[in-house]
Amino acid sequence: MAYAQTTLTRTFISARRRRSSGEVPRSDLPDSADTATSEAVALSETRLAILEALAGLRPADRAVLVLRYLEDLSVEETAQRMGTSSGAVRTTPGCRCGGRTGSSTG
Repeated sequence: MAYAQTTLTRTFISARRRRSSGEVPRSDLPDSADTATSEAVALSETRLAILEALAGLRPADRAVLVLRYLEDLSVEETAQRMGTSSGAVRTTPGCRCGGRTGSSTG
C-alpha cells in the first residue's frame, strides 16, 4: 500500500513540475503584441541604455551613481563605502547630488 501511494504521489508531483503541463495549443495567433509585451520591450530598451551609459563612465563615477541611485544611499553613506569625502561624491560628474544628505530617490 505504501509503495502505491508513494508512486502515485511522485508521479503527480513530476507531472506538475513539467513546464509543458500548463501549455494549451492554439490554432490562431494574435495579430499584434499585447501591451504587456510592448512594456517589457520598452523596459529592456531602457535598461540597455542605462547599462550603455554606465559603461562609458569611469569606475569611480559609475560606483557613485550605482550607490546613490540604485542602492539609494545618502551622500555620506556613499562616501563612507567608497572611502572618500562627501564633497567628492557631490562633485561626481552626472551625479547632481546637490546638497541632499538624506536617502531620497532622485
